[in-house]
Amino acid sequence: MPDPDVEQAKLRLTRRRFQRLKNRLEAIEGSAVGKETAYSFYHEGRGFALGREAYAQFRSVADEVRVARAEWTKAYPASEFETRLSKALVGAPNVEAALAWFVAALDGEIADYIAVVPFFGLHLAPGVSIPFGSSELRTLGENALQELIGGRLRMHLAGRPEHEIRAEIARVSELLKIIANVPTIRFEQRCGQRGVVPALAPCADRVAEFLQFCVALRGRRYERNIVDFRGQYQGRFATFIPVMTAEYDVFDLPNVRGSVATHTFDAGDLSELARLGILRLAPFALQPPKRRDSIDAMLWRSIGMVADGERSVNPRQALTAYVSACEALFSKQDEAQRITCAGMAASVATDLDAVSHALSLAKEVYQARSDTVHLGMDAAYVVQARNFALASVLNIAGRTSMIRTRSDVRAWVLGNLSRLERREH
Repeated sequence: MPDPDVEQAKLRLTRRRFQRLKNRLEAIEGSAVGKETAYSFYHEGRGFALGREAYAQFRSVADEVRVARAEWTKAYPASEFETRLSKALVGAPNVEAALAWFVAALDGEIADYIAVVPFFGLHLAPGVSIPFGSSELRTLGENALQELIGGRLRMHLAGRPEHEIRAEIARVSELLKIIANVPTIRFEQRCGQRGVVPALAPCADRVAEFLQFCVALRGRRYERNIVDFRGQYQGRFATFIPVMTAEYDVFDLPNVRGSVATHTFDAGDLSELARLGILRLAPFALQPPKRRDSIDAMLWRSIGMVADGERSVNPRQALTAYVSACEALFSKQDEAQRITCAGMAASVATDLDAVSHALSLAKEVYQARSDTVHLGMDAAYVVQARNFALASVLNIAGRTSMIRTRSDVRAWVLGNLSRLERREH
């Protein structure tokens, strides 16, 4: 009688593909390792090792299964297919059963997952939330977090002794305490368990970049606010270094970490972000613009680069990011410097005298970026570059009713440049 798991796997993969993959796995199983082990896997005392060529075949099998069905491709990171196939080969009695187990496991774990993702580096005033399409950034508070997490955890632990359940809930609550008091977004994703973080990470990174840009607009420049969802910038709150004179009559321990301040967004901030045309871009963090040269896609790329500048660890990185943010909006491949500088100048000034002065400064900033990137020179004009970057994004964001594509941006820049050049001649 046919094995129902094998028959189901053949339906999911197609019979022809199932047979082909089975033959390839049997050939791999019978191959010699050779002098060099390229891959090995052991689980509960059992395992196998593969040479370079066999491992290449093994990876191709895992990858073929990965792309066989769209839901599998979306549900798991690529590395998970190798791990699951390895476990199946170790645990199953034969290759056919292993392939069937592998497919069944891929189907069995796909579900609708919820993730509460925290964002560090900012706060929200009471009652304030920031909309991101179908989700919103808000501070849960301990009670709301317990309502969201506690009930599900108790269901998950059902059947254990009550004292074990209470202890586990207390342990998890302690680990998640910080999440209750920082802004969070609730992500929902249909995937496998190991696929949740890889699936939400790109969206969360874009949310962080958007928030980083908003902090740059509304926060205080010299307080180091780095927004991210991993907490990787919040590990150290102070780094002291000794400062002294040769005679030891002065000794100081300044904190080179600086102020670890976090900006609190209030209703006034949100109103201003909406007025500037920035808040309407927030939903693109979850679903990026589809057209590469649409004005929204260009603005999003610039916002990400400004965020890179805010997160930079040295002035060279900051200068490069800020000028690149302007290039993302204005650059034309054969006239990158001329067009970009003209766009930068037109974004910070209106009358021709001011535009002319701003254009001269923009050219110096652009050249400073080139010297930093190509010659390794110390960064200059970092503050000016930042001002140009913020002004450029705000300027274009405020003109989206008239400017919709890259061509529209160039036409606007060239119009301003032509007006200036006619005046000078």
